[in-house]
Amino acid sequence: MRGMEHIGFTVPDINVACDFFERVLGAKTLFTAATNFRADGDWMRMHLNVDPSCVITEFRYMRCGNGANLEVFEYQAPIRRNRRRKTATPAGIIWHFTSMT
Repeated sequence: MRGMEHIGFTVPDINVACDFFERVLGAKTLFTAATNFRADGDWMRMHLNVDPSCVITEFRYMRCGNGANLEVFEYQAPIRRNRRRKTATPAGIIWHFTSMT
């Protein structure tokens, strides 16, 4: 491996996540885009480990100095009664990696 182009993060609150990346890592936002991405079938669970009915509402592309870029996606999940929320980490950040050849 020669280097890393970007790392993707799927988060429930993009402002909190990006504030962390800016304050702790010194990242700068390159661009942001509002979206309403909905996937068919089980794509969201298979690729992002979130409920299949989740919707990606916004994403931001950030840069850490001369290093890797961060691709941060905010998603909205349906409200489920009597179910515990499951996330990949205590902070609610789900990492995903994309292989580019």
